[in-house]
Amino acid sequence: MKDEFLAFIKAIWDRRASHTIFMTMYYQDIHEGELLTLTPANIDFEKKTLTVNKSY
Repeated sequence: MKDEFLAFIKAIWDRRASHTIFMTMYYQDIHEGELLTLTPANIDFEKKTLTVNKSY
């Protein structure tokens, strides 16, 4: 499964927004509904954390 993901990520490398979205979903293990609720307030750059506290 990881090999499939890496092949997919390589294929969309030139689409920066899509690449960032899928990398976030994969490495943070979040689903589409959780991703859609994220706002800048969910990101703490000082602590280097992403807080997921809502879902559609």
